Amino acid sequence: MAYFPCSNHHAPYRGPSAAAYPALVDGPSTDRRHLRMCQPCFGDYLDSVANVLSEVQFDNPKAAAPSETAQCAFCGAPNVETPIAAFVTAYPPNTAERAFYGRVCRGCEPKAKSELLLS
Repeated sequence: MAYFPCSNHHAPYRGPSAAAYPALVDGPSTDRRHLRMCQPCFGDYLDSVANVLSEVQFDNPKAAAPSETAQCAFCGAPNVETPIAAFVTAYPPNTAERAFYGRVCRGCEPKAKSELLLS
């Protein structure tokens, strides 16, 4: 039985846990969480994160550099003037870490908090 309940469904679970560290950074202010999840919830969470944010390819020297365009990851609005940076670092059990990034416009900030921070 896990010591902490799943951050997604808020109940105890059996088996290995996985951790994710999402953050929304807006200049000097940040909104961060430490999420502990059961395997089914973690898989669903990673799928939803991968649908909106770009995955960082650490070990691929031919990977394209991160885009400097400020396109919103949630609504696709181009040229967002003061975007909020979104980051998620995930640690699946017995696997290398996975990192994701993107930009979020002010209008999508509540949705980003809900989907990335689970709050």
